[in-house]
Amino acid sequence: MERFALLAALAVFSGALYAQDDVPPAVKEAFAARFADAGFAEWEDPEDGVYEVDFELDGKDMMAKFDANGNWVETETEITETDLPEAVWLAITSQYAGYKIDKVETEATPERPLAYKIKMKQDDKKVKVTFSTDGEVLKKKEG
Repeated sequence: MERFALLAALAVFSGALYAQDDVPPAVKEAFAARFADAGFAEWEDPEDGVYEVDFELDGKDMMAKFDANGNWVETETEITETDLPEAVWLAITSQYAGYKIDKVETEATPERPLAYKIKMKQDDKKVKVTFSTDGEVLKKKEG
């Protein structure tokens, strides 16, 4: 039984390494140039030609996306509630009073250098809201 568990673990690990070998060199090079000090990088299967990589940098969990040519698409960085700017806090407390914050991230794209993505819930209602740095709602997804 132990041998089966070991073989299964090796098969899963080998598959993860193989998937990382399928990442185009331009994508790997763009990642290395943009996040030179990143720790272990775990690549996800591409979706719609976009490659996603999860990694850690400066003690923070991060995710970045690149297209097949190595062009940077997006970066998300987990932060704490205390890292939110006052304008975002005011928007949350006025527009989402009673909601509990589950996750806080910064989001950066070529078009928008900095936004704040907040996942919240109240009872059985869940919402993900992206705020600008001045507290304006940029995007909202319920469910």
